[in-house]
Amino acid sequence: GGTTKEFGILQRRMDRPDGDSIVNSCESGREGELIYRLVYQQAGCKKPFVRLWLSSMEENAIREGFANLKPSTEYDALYNAALCRERADWMVGINASRLFSCLYNQPLAVGRVMTPVLAMTVLREAAIAAFVPEKFYTVDPELTSCCTASSRRLPEKPLATNLPATRRK
Repeated sequence: GGTTKEFGILQRRMDRPDGDSIVNSCESGREGELIYRLVYQQAGCKKPFVRLWLSSMEENAIREGFANLKPSTEYDALYNAALCRERADWMVGINASRLFSCLYNQPLAVGRVMTPVLAMTVLREAAIAAFVPEKFYTVDPELTSCCTASSRRLPEKPLATNLPATRRK
């Protein structure tokens, strides 16, 4: 499909004889570093590469980035951290998915990000479903002919009626 075609284009460009090195210009961050290195390895590329690290896509920042290309070795720890996270995510996800699928007799996907986000969504939905409106009172004194202030929500009417005000809600 499209991914195979795009990879082939990258592989041919990395393999061109008219270039002796490569600039890694993937997204600046752990995931960008991981994606570049995996493509580089899968392509079987042996050329040295340097890192373009951008914090902005403005022209001045891009020019400055190309003027200050960094050795790839400065980002080895970032790559290793991303690789460890990817492998841990896979190991936890595949094993937890199998466990919960067996426990509940249906295919279930469990993951580091998906599971907590789903849990937060379910808890929030339950809180909304359990919401019971409560009556409250406020006092809105008129400060001048055009301005009013509003008190905090008061749970009991006597609290609101004992506060001085010219208008009550």
